[in-house]
Amino acid sequence: MKLQHSTSDSMGTERDQKARVRQAHRRRTIPAILSFAGLFILGLTISAVLLRGGIGPHVIRQLQIVVTRISHERSDVDHAHGGWCAEHHVPEELCLGCSPHLWPKPRFEGPWCAKHRVPECPLCHPEVSELSTTPDVLPVDFERASRESDSPINPDCTLHRRLVQIASADVLMRLGVEVAPVTRGTLREAIEAQGRVELGFGSAVCISAPFSGIVRHITRQEGDSVRRGDPLLELEAPELANWRGDGRKAAQLVQLRRAQMERFTSLKGLTISARTVDEAIAQWEQACLTQWIIQEKLNWVSRTAAQPEDDPSRTTELGVGPRPMSASSQFLPPSEHSSGGDPLLSLHSPLDGRVLSCFVGPGQHVVAGQPLMTVGDPNQLMLTVWIRPEDVSRVRPGQQVIFQHSGHVTPDRGEVVAVSPLIDERTRLVAVWTTLDPAEKENHVGTAGRAEILIAEERDVIMVPESAVHWEGDCFVVFVRDRDFDQLPYKVFHVRKVRIGRKTWHGGQEMREILAGLLPGEVVATTRSFVLRGALLEERLGAGCAEHND
Repeated sequence: MKLQHSTSDSMGTERDQKARVRQAHRRRTIPAILSFAGLFILGLTISAVLLRGGIGPHVIRQLQIVVTRISHERSDVDHAHGGWCAEHHVPEELCLGCSPHLWPKPRFEGPWCAKHRVPECPLCHPEVSELSTTPDVLPVDFERASRESDSPINPDCTLHRRLVQIASADVLMRLGVEVAPVTRGTLREAIEAQGRVELGFGSAVCISAPFSGIVRHITRQEGDSVRRGDPLLELEAPELANWRGDGRKAAQLVQLRRAQMERFTSLKGLTISARTVDEAIAQWEQACLTQWIIQEKLNWVSRTAAQPEDDPSRTTELGVGPRPMSASSQFLPPSEHSSGGDPLLSLHSPLDGRVLSCFVGPGQHVVAGQPLMTVGDPNQLMLTVWIRPEDVSRVRPGQQVIFQHSGHVTPDRGEVVAVSPLIDERTRLVAVWTTLDPAEKENHVGTAGRAEILIAEERDVIMVPESAVHWEGDCFVVFVRDRDFDQLPYKVFHVRKVRIGRKTWHGGQEMREILAGLLPGEVVATTRSFVLRGALLEERLGAGCAEHND
C-alpha cells in the first residue's frame, strides 16, 4: 500500500511539471504570435499607403499615428511652451485648423474661370500663384489652357480652399516627402516600335529566266556596280534557238510567197485564173502574219519581259506604290553574238546600282521564271516600322520618324510615307513605310533598331512629375508649397486643382502636362505626396470633392 501511494504521488508530480511547462510555453508563444500579427498588419497598412490604391479610414488613422509620433520625436518646435494639437498634429499655438485666423496672409477667393475651367485661375489671376517673382506666362499657355481634356473639375467644389499644414520642415523630411518646381519642357508623344531598313520600292529588280536553259557565263558578281544596260550573264536556251529559227524560216517564206504572188498577178487573165491569184495573195498575207507573230516574240526577248504588277497611278514619294516589285521584271536585249537559231541570250541590268544577290552559277540548269539575280540601288532605302493595330489611327503621312540602332551614335530621321491597309497574319502588326534621310552616314539593308513615330512634339509645355498629381473623385489636385514656407513658422501646402494633359518622359522621369492650374516656378510636393493627400481623406477614399464642400 505504501508503494502504491508513493507511485501515485510521483505520477501526480510529473503531471504537474508537464502542465507548468505547457503553461510557460504558452506564455512565451502567444506574445510572439501577437507580435508577428501586429507586424503583419502594419506591413499591410504601409503597403496600402505606398500603393495609393487601398487607402481607407483605418489606413489614414494608422498614418496619423505615425505622423504624430514622428512629429513629437523630431519636431524642432518647443512643445513645452505651447502644447500640442492632437487632432492636427502641429503645435497648438500654430494650428491653423483650430484657429484659421492665425494665418497672416489674406486669402484670395477668385471666381470660377469658365474659359480655362479651373477655380482661381493663375493665368487670369497671377496673384493666386505661390511665386515671389513675376510669373513666366507665354501666349501659348492661354491657348493650351483652352483645349479640351479628359480631366473634369466640379465648379461647386471648394476643396481648393483647404490648407495642409505640417509641423515643421524636419517632419516633412522625415516623412520622405520631396518637392520639385513646376518646369517647362518639350513634350514628345510618340509611338515606339521595331523598325527595319529595307530597299525602297522600285529600287531593286529581280532578274528571272525567260526560258529554261543553262547558265553559260556570269559577267557580274555580288557587290559589283553596274550601269543600265550592262551585261549580267548569258543563258543558253534551246527554246530561243527555235524561235530564232522559226523567224528565219518565216522571213524566207514571206519572200517566197511575195514572189509567187507577183508572178501570178502578172499572168492574171493569160494562163493564171483570178482564183489562183487570190489564193497566192492569201498565202502571202498568211506568211506575213506568221512572220509578225514570231517577230513579236523576238521583240519581247529584246525588251522588258513584263512590267511590275503595281498600279502605276498609285505612286508615292518613294516612286512606286506600296507593294513589292514584280519578280518578273527584266531587261532582255538580244545577245550581240546571236544570229538566226543562236540559243545564247544576254541578260542586261535594267537600272544603275549594284548586284545585290546572285542565285545561280555557270553551268547550272534553270527553268523559266526562276530568279537569277537581284539588282538594286542601295542608296534608295526605306524604313519599315511595325506598329499595333490600335495605334494606326494616330499615324499620318508626313509625321517625323526617329530611328536608333547600334550602328550609329546619333539617330536617323525620316518621314511617314504610307500605312499598310493589311494586318500581318503572323505578327498581327501593321507595316508603316517611311523614308530615310540620305545622310552622310551609310545604312545597310536589314539593319534593325528602335523607331519612334512622333505624333506630337511641343516646346515650353508646363509639366510636373507624375507623382505630384492626385485624383480626388471628380478633380485632379496637386499640393503647392507656400511661397513663404521657409520664412513663416506655418509650414503650409495649398491644394490646387489642375487640368492635366498628356504623359511624357522628360529628364529621366515620367512627367504630366498641366493645361491649367499651375505656373512655372511654383513648388509642388512630388515623391510620397500621398502623405499630404491623407489629410484630405477624412472619412473614406473616393468621397472626392463632394465631401469637402463648405
